[in-house]
Amino acid sequence: MEKLRHFYGNTFMEYCLNLSTDEFSDRRIQFTNQQNEVIEALQATIRGIEAHSGDETIRRFNLAATLSYSESHGSSPANAWRLHCGGEIPTIQSDDSLEMNLLLLGVDTYPQLLLPNASGDDRMPFTGVMTFNNPNHRRTVKEILLDRDLHRLFPGVTDSESYQGDGIDITSEVIWSNGSGGGLQLAMLPESIIRYSTLRLRDPSTLEQFLNALRNALTLARTLARKKETAIPGLIGMAHIELSNTPMIEFEGGEIRKPSSRDSQCLMGAEHVTAILEVSAPIKLLSIRGPSSTAGDSHNADHWARWDTHQSDFEKHRRKFRRTVDLARLALLLSSPAEKYIAPTEVASTVLNPLAYGMSVGVSHLRNPVSMFGSCALDEEVARSVQAWSLRLTEHPPKLDMTMRRLLSSVSSRLSPMDAFVDAVVCWENMFGTGEGEVVFRLSGALAHLLQPNDRAARKELFDEVKSLYSIRSKLVHGAAEPSDQDAIGHMNRSIDIAMQALSKLYDHPELLKANDSSVRGRMILIGS
Repeated sequence: MEKLRHFYGNTFMEYCLNLSTDEFSDRRIQFTNQQNEVIEALQATIRGIEAHSGDETIRRFNLAATLSYSESHGSSPANAWRLHCGGEIPTIQSDDSLEMNLLLLGVDTYPQLLLPNASGDDRMPFTGVMTFNNPNHRRTVKEILLDRDLHRLFPGVTDSESYQGDGIDITSEVIWSNGSGGGLQLAMLPESIIRYSTLRLRDPSTLEQFLNALRNALTLARTLARKKETAIPGLIGMAHIELSNTPMIEFEGGEIRKPSSRDSQCLMGAEHVTAILEVSAPIKLLSIRGPSSTAGDSHNADHWARWDTHQSDFEKHRRKFRRTVDLARLALLLSSPAEKYIAPTEVASTVLNPLAYGMSVGVSHLRNPVSMFGSCALDEEVARSVQAWSLRLTEHPPKLDMTMRRLLSSVSSRLSPMDAFVDAVVCWENMFGTGEGEVVFRLSGALAHLLQPNDRAARKELFDEVKSLYSIRSKLVHGAAEPSDQDAIGHMNRSIDIAMQALSKLYDHPELLKANDSSVRGRMILIGS
């Protein structure tokens, strides 16, 4: 039994034997005759797989194939075993033919999703093996061609009513607004939707929750096929932050959570990820084209010409997505406790698209992410602050986006204190700089009056300090010798602190946030108009 537990995992075994977690964990349990028959079948499956290969990938592939749809059972073996042990499988009912067949595929796929990954293995499950020989796969393929939305993904198909194939022969080429795309095969579309649904589940999840995820994924897929801009999940794996006494922080526009095994699969097992930032990533299907009749150089030239026409769309999407991520990270930074910065380093990122079979993961060029400020734990107090700041930052004006970007880079991207110092001073300039003359005076005065409005002595002290730091920065960027390491760290910390205080303070003055530019904003602080 221990070998079975190790090979299949407790959750899969509990499902097949129709046992609760408490029942299965009781070492004194007496199995029924039916359960003993299933245990023998599970042991026979192991023997068959181990006899063919010791390679882990091949073993996983063979296991998925063995546990996929069986004609003799009329379902997946795992579901047949569960029924044999007195369990139940929900009856699927739907007036939507496509949804019905997709859910039937999902019912037979679900048990395999309960299998554990090999130790240290973050690859995706072999869901294609689980679905392709299932008769509901062909029915689902046919219903996709008949669907009023999803059929748009395969232009040029004229025999939808009479089509009886498996979808391998029907392809198209698509381009998405995030710059992804390429070939789309009808045969793989059911698996794409099923795999997306799998990745959206929490651990642990029931069959009913999985079927609901499938319904939601189909709705999303149909919306995307209509070429409507639609929000899909964007995941960013982050280092140097950890959730201490809460598994998740939900806030306006997203959430931060502890990484799960599914998150690791989404990010292709990227190392050093200690937290997941999930945000909405609006995406749009820009182009759909059937198989090209041209070949060779003409085909390649036409292919790249199509992508070139959408470069501005790609850049627009990149900026929008990047800003969404930056606003979430700014909410974290502005929630920093005293004497500590919440400044996570981005390790890897991806978006989850139910109509994309392949996955693209962007990974940091730094194999071991470095932070000058160390790690920070997010407790309940920080969680409340993040939620409050995320709401306030919905009013963040685009004209202060440079402040946001440079402030974030100063605490999370720079490896030199002097580079971080320069970034922070650029924040000052973006908030209060001017091209009208007396730059240092007006910048120093605006910061001093904003941060010390009621204490004359403190205001004079801050004015002199800002003026001195700005002078150091100006000499530095014009070729002066860099200060000592100790002084550099001091300049960095103080300039970042002033930038964070100033940006936070602006949110107490909506009229300053709405100012036309930094010069006007500084003048409003100094003379009130």
